[in-house]
Amino acid sequence: METLEQIKDEILKHQSIVVAAHISPDSDAVGSSLGLTRILNSVGKSATGYLVDQIPKRVQPLVKDSKITHEVPREGFDLLIAVDTATKKRLGEHSEVLSKLAKKTIVIDHHISNPAYGDLNFIDATAASTASIILCLGKLLGAKFDETTLNLLLAGLMDDTGCFRFGNTDERVFLEAAELAKLGAKPEKISEILYFSSPLKYLKLQSKVIESIEMIANSQIAFGTMPLKTLTSLSCTKDDADGLIEVLRSVEGTRGAVFLRELDPTPEAPNKWKASIRNKQGSFDANVVAGTFGGGGHIAAAGCTLEMPLEQAKKQIEAAILKALR
Repeated sequence: METLEQIKDEILKHQSIVVAAHISPDSDAVGSSLGLTRILNSVGKSATGYLVDQIPKRVQPLVKDSKITHEVPREGFDLLIAVDTATKKRLGEHSEVLSKLAKKTIVIDHHISNPAYGDLNFIDATAASTASIILCLGKLLGAKFDETTLNLLLAGLMDDTGCFRFGNTDERVFLEAAELAKLGAKPEKISEILYFSSPLKYLKLQSKVIESIEMIANSQIAFGTMPLKTLTSLSCTKDDADGLIEVLRSVEGTRGAVFLRELDPTPEAPNKWKASIRNKQGSFDANVVAGTFGGGGHIAAAGCTLEMPLEQAKKQIEAAILKALR
């Protein structure tokens, strides 16, 4: 495993850089990838952010004029930097193409499940967000932090700590948030965009999730679902379902939550569900549960994809959580 100083030195050797993050990007994936892209541009590098999927609507107002593409680069480039992405596969269907186009790959992440798949790797599982690591790297690079860059990084830090409510919120988190604010980030603007600007249809989706709640694992886990037909009936997309797991996590007296959102079917997988898994107060390792099904993440929050009918998916998740509960 390389040090952040070694990562900095390697970056400075290259000019043409693509910064990529995981599929279905959250605020930390967007914030760390585009934040680093802007940092690299500020120190004279030709850098572009690459995201397979579209940026969630709730995060889009923070992106501003960041350089980003959703298309696979047509020509080779010097360096690929994968941020906030626990496995190469999570970069999307063109992950191998990306790796082959780049002369070298650097991985920067905070997921404990990351196997260090880059040529150089910096993985800090003690960091609350990848955006936290990018802040440190930016300072090492001598970056010029403008307000948009700072807001992107603070958004990643805020969302990955549940706006400072999750168990990964420690002294380091508050020091990083204070530093970002001191440099010019606007916490009130980020809070308004991320947490206090919900479309009416999102609130209606919340009501559907509440209606779906049932208790599993000996009534210790709140379980909810979102079928495709519910999304379409409200003219919603997968982006509109972002964050609905927190509705389940808030149920009093529970030790965690599971949210299954139905994905578009394919001939190979007619039943497909995206599972979001959360614990409360370290009651079980969400990363271990997700890993049972080929997913991953953190101890407190993780996810995976289940290709099976709903009832079977529920039973298998329930069994894995019962095995993991402490």
